[in-house]
Amino acid sequence: MKLVLMSLILSSVVFAKVEFENPRIRLMPPGVKISAGFMKVKNSSDKAVEIVGAKADWAKTLELHVHAMEDGVMAMRQVEKFVIPANGSFELKPKGPHLMIFKIQEELEEGKKLEIELEFSNGKKQTVEFEVKKI
Repeated sequence: MKLVLMSLILSSVVFAKVEFENPRIRLMPPGVKISAGFMKVKNSSDKAVEIVGAKADWAKTLELHVHAMEDGVMAMRQVEKFVIPANGSFELKPKGPHLMIFKIQEELEEGKKLEIELEFSNGKKQTVEFEVKKI
């Protein structure tokens, strides 16, 4: 019982040391129902943190994606997780790792703020406010 309680306390402490910088969603032309989310995630804890999922009320599907070379062609592919190293950072950026957003249910307008809930491998969830921007 003590070990379980201590694990829960430590996972809460690790989670509290994750920060999100400049969370943004790419502004797309009117009527386009897909986009991408970017940000820098900083982890000031001494343990790696893994983002394993994302969801939003305003979009049907969000996936973790990376760009990778496949047969000489740059292609996007879905991955199971993003790992933010201990005392390090991980950047979601254009032409790199990003949140792929499908079936957007409302118009994206520059400056609009939308929430995305991130899920971590330890079961914790964190809601992050993203701003729609031209990228």
